Amino acid sequence: MGQSFFKIDITDKRQHRNNLPSLTLLALKNCSQRERHAMKPTITNPLGTRTRVLWPTVARMPTVAKLGKMLTNTIVLAPLGWLVMAGAYFGKLLPYIAIRYQLTDKQIMIQRGWAGTVSASVALADIDDVKLDPASIDQFFRSADLLVYSGGKVAMTLTAVPDAESFRYAIIASVHAWVPGKAKQMPFIPASATK
Repeated sequence: MGQSFFKIDITDKRQHRNNLPSLTLLALKNCSQRERHAMKPTITNPLGTRTRVLWPTVARMPTVAKLGKMLTNTIVLAPLGWLVMAGAYFGKLLPYIAIRYQLTDKQIMIQRGWAGTVSASVALADIDDVKLDPASIDQFFRSADLLVYSGGKVAMTLTAVPDAESFRYAIIASVHAWVPGKAKQMPFIPASATK
């Protein structure tokens, strides 16, 4: 084994202070290549660190969804309904019509295609509120549309989001966590008040 840099006399503080630069060099010299590689700065993604990714449900295509629901309500035609909806379901993975919603630590975006080309995005700092559209709630597909508000108007609509309420809370929590000054002062509710 190489010389350890921990074998110094630290009783004399002046001697320790003077040896500090040489100690750093000695520590780097004794590090393995893997440890030196870990010390290099990492390259960050300009879009932000991915927090959550969701693929929209079949309800994104209303005609197919309505026909599929109608056919699955019958006993005989249910397999045909599944086939109709399977095309729409797996269509979200096809190269040119693929769509997904991605939440990062910097923004919420709609990505299209296999490459994930950003078709629309809103920075977390610009988001005022996220609301669930009550008219779009679909119990069959367990999805709804989310309206992202920025500057008092709808900046983005996320259609047919599965488990929409959960994704809504994730967006709001990301805004509160990653944007300084956006965290709302929530009123304190003591546990005794909830009984």
